Amino acid sequence: MDGISPREQALLELSLGRPDAALAYLEDDPDPLRVEALVGARRNDDAAEELARLEAVGATPHALALARALVASDFDADFQTAVAAAPSAVDRAHAQLLYGERLRRLRRRGDAEAQLRPALEAFERLGATSWAARARRELDEVPQLSRRADANGGL
Repeated sequence: MDGISPREQALLELSLGRPDAALAYLEDDPDPLRVEALVGARRNDDAAEELARLEAVGATPHALALARALVASDFDADFQTAVAAAPSAVDRAHAQLLYGERLRRLRRRGDAEAQLRPALEAFERLGATSWAARARRELDEVPQLSRRADANGGL
């Protein structure tokens, strides 16, 4: 696409939930987006290697925290650091979206909503429509957690 860098194209693919396609646009340089795409593509060993590369080159606190959060099982502190250290509103919203997605999948309804709602609002304010749509889909799933738990005897 004319005028769109490979990294921007990778971001678009990630916003659309296509991690494998995103990988095709990402350079081999250490990048937290590569970690995100690799985790999304269920290539966790490769994601851990990419995290090690980021650590070795001394990536920014935001990038390191986000990459660590994506591969860690104990992720809350790293996501919180990534959100707090985000260099821009879009980076903060992106970190909140990823954090909220992870929380929702772990059925942490209130925590998920607390991350997803501000992410959605920021993406809408910024005109990031594909990211906003992804955040909205995730947020729409949050109430489903309560209904599923009720249907299953209070999971």
